[in-house]
Parts: sequence; structure tokens; C-alpha cells
Amino acid sequence: MKTSDVTDEMIYKAIKWSKKLPIYSGKFPYDYYPDIPNKIILNKMDKMVDQGKLNYGVSLRTAWIEKEKVV
Repeated sequence: MKTSDVTDEMIYKAIKWSKKLPIYSGKFPYDYYPDIPNKIILNKMDKMVDQGKLNYGVSLRTAWIEKEKVV
């Protein structure tokens, strides 16, 4: 699997899922897709930060949606 196989919509869905969980649950967006390696999800999230679609403070794992493309 490659980073290009992961869509923006997949990342948005995973972030929304992780934000609904208790803050100390220890679950992050990459936990939503257990079959995809964490480094691929995090790489895609990093690219989305560069595109201005996501933002984060201390850790990319806790990123939030900055701007979501409405289809």
C-alpha cells in the first residue's frame, strides 16, 4: 500500500472518529484503519497539513480538520 492509496476523505473520517472518543482513550486516526500501516496514514496527514487541509499543535496524531472540501 502507498500513501496515494489513502484518500483525503479516509483521513477526514478517521479524524472525526478519533475526536468522538474520550481524550485519554489512546486512539488516534491511524487506529481507524488497522490494515493500513501507521506511517502511511501519518504521511498522508503530513501532506494534508502542507496543503492546508489539516493543522496540529504538538503532535500530528492529534491533528484537526482545517478546511474540508465540500463535494
